[in-house]
Amino acid sequence: MEVKDARTLSLLWSTPFPKLRPRHWINPQGGTMTLLWPLASGAALAEVKSSPALTAQMAGFKEKEGDYLLKVLDVKNGHTLGQLLIETGKGSFRIRDVITEGDSVVISDTQNRTLVYSLSTGRQKGQIFGGRAALSAASILLSVENGDGLLSLYNLQTLEKLEQFTFQSRLSLLRFNPQGKRLFVLTGNQAVYVLDVSAFGGAANSRQ
Repeated sequence: MEVKDARTLSLLWSTPFPKLRPRHWINPQGGTMTLLWPLASGAALAEVKSSPALTAQMAGFKEKEGDYLLKVLDVKNGHTLGQLLIETGKGSFRIRDVITEGDSVVISDTQNRTLVYSLSTGRQKGQIFGGRAALSAASILLSVENGDGLLSLYNLQTLEKLEQFTFQSRLSLLRFNPQGKRLFVLTGNQAVYVLDVSAFGGAANSRQ
């Protein structure tokens, strides 16, 4: 894999994947690239073997089939920011999408759930019904589409629901601005909304 500066096409960094190419997601705003391997693969087991923390975590797993290894990199230089294992209960769900920003790893799965993990501890903080998630580490906010056109806003640390918005069409795209004070919403009927969510974000909200 080669990562280049889109403006100049100069090479930022590269890394080989001799055993198995991982699935990957890039979050430009968070500055992260997230890699994902099946835990039972040779590539994942080699990564786990080199990490005492992952080795200890995997020792508690009853099986590896259907589980995942997730690795987060700094997209600008390829340095590892953290790793964690995702247990699925013998493949009871699969991972559809991953967003990583700050210490938060937000996963959308095939059971229409949003799973929230801590990158530093590897522990699952909770889950919310719905998908198409967006997050802002700056304002400590998480948005999730709970149903067609039903958007809920949560505290990213506690997963407490803060507000709910209803739209006439399903949602196609959600993005916070860099400060986390505005939420861009694009619906399936191509209507664009910009929501002011500044009243819900920030450290003061996290203490409620």
